[in-house]
Amino acid sequence: TGKLNLIPGCDFNTGDYREYKRILKEFGIPNTILADISDTFDSPCDGSYHIYAGGTKLDDAADSINGKATIAIGPYATPKTFGWVKDNYSGKH
Repeated sequence: TGKLNLIPGCDFNTGDYREYKRILKEFGIPNTILADISDTFDSPCDGSYHIYAGGTKLDDAADSINGKATIAIGPYATPKTFGWVKDNYSGKH
């Protein structure tokens, strides 16, 4: 797909995710954020269980293997997951 995959890692600040999306949009970079919590974590807590709209679409997550590149952010950005992707899919299409 030519998209950039972005793995923010263990970052629960929804504002950071919105900023990642804003910056990538400004540069015109198509992307998939794995996993985008900006809408689902920033939703009301009304005492009952809901699955809120938003997040990374399953089709986009599945298609991320066809991405042009993957960037993991921060020292705790799921190093085991990133290592697994590198070992299993680096240079393979």
